[in-house]
Amino acid sequence: MLTVKPAHAQRTWALDPFVSQGVDPGTVQTFRQLLGDELSAQDGGRVIQLQAPCADLSCAAAAGAQAGADVAVHGTLGRLGAKIVVSVSAADIAGGSWNGQPRASERMSVDRVEDLDAVASRMATALIGRQPVETTAELGNITHSEAKEPLRRRTRVGFLMNLQAIAPMAGYAGEQLGGGLEFGIWIETLHMAIEPRIGYRGDLVRGPDKYKHVPLELGLYYLPLLGDFSPLVGGGVGLHYLHEELTERQSVGEVLVSTSSVTVEDSIYGYSVYARAGLMVMRTYTASLLFSVDYALTVADFKRRDNEHGLRFNVGLVLGGSSR
Repeated sequence: MLTVKPAHAQRTWALDPFVSQGVDPGTVQTFRQLLGDELSAQDGGRVIQLQAPCADLSCAAAAGAQAGADVAVHGTLGRLGAKIVVSVSAADIAGGSWNGQPRASERMSVDRVEDLDAVASRMATALIGRQPVETTAELGNITHSEAKEPLRRRTRVGFLMNLQAIAPMAGYAGEQLGGGLEFGIWIETLHMAIEPRIGYRGDLVRGPDKYKHVPLELGLYYLPLLGDFSPLVGGGVGLHYLHEELTERQSVGEVLVSTSSVTVEDSIYGYSVYARAGLMVMRTYTASLLFSVDYALTVADFKRRDNEHGLRFNVGLVLGGSSR
C-alpha cells in the first residue's frame, strides 16, 4: 500500500452514504467502509460516516460542513454490464464552506467485487495527494481488469533478453570495445530480483586483437519502488569461457633491429564479479525495460597480463510473468 505521510494537522473526512446504481447495497457500504479505513490509515486523520443520503458532492459538502469535517467525500458505485464503475469526488470544506471546486474527482472500473479493496486503497491515495488515480498503481493494488496476467501480487517469472556494450579498462585483448547478447530468466518479487543468464560477448573493432567470451552469470538486485519506475542496485557472480588473441611486437638486436609480431592466445576459464546500478521501466506491465551499468572484474590465468575489468552498458527486455 502506498502511504502518504501528512505534513499538516490531522484532517477529518466525512463520507456520505454512497449511491448504489445496480450494485448490491451491502457491497456499496463495504466499499465505503474500506475507503474510510484507507483514508484514516494513510492520512492519519478521523473519518465520519454521514447518515443523510446525498445525490451529489454539493449535498455531501453541506452535510460534512455541519458535522465539522475538513473534507467531504461523495461516491457512486454503478453497474455497467459486467463491470462495476466506482466514482468518488471530494471537496475541501475546512471553515464550514465550499468554493464549488472539487478537491479531486476520480473513476475506476473493475470486473469483479474482489478488487474493490485495491480500488479503495488507490482512491484514498488519489484523494489525499490530489493526484490522478492512474498514477497510484503499484505492485499489490493492480486490479484484475488492468492486468489479467500477471496480477503481480507475489512473484514474477519472465524471459530476459539483454543487449550489452563493453568499455574495457584493462584486458579484453588490448582493451578492444565490444558488445554482447544475453538470454536468461527474470525472477522478481516485490523488492528483489534474481537473474540467471547466459550470453556471448566479443570485440567490435577490426584488427588482429580479438576476444570471445561465453559468460554464465547470476545476479541479485534490489528494487525499492513498487510503481512503474524503480531504481535497481545489486551485483552478481559468474563463470566465463574466455578466448582472446593479443598481438605483441618483439624486437631482436641492437644495431640491426629485427621486429616481428607474435600472437598470444588464451583459451581459459575465469570467474567474474560485478556491481550494477540501473532503472526498471514499466515494472507493473508484462513487458518491462531495464537500463543499467555494470562494473565487472574477471579473474583468470592469462599468459601475458593480469585480470581484466571494465564497464558494461545494458539494455534489457523482460517479457511475461506470472503470479505464484
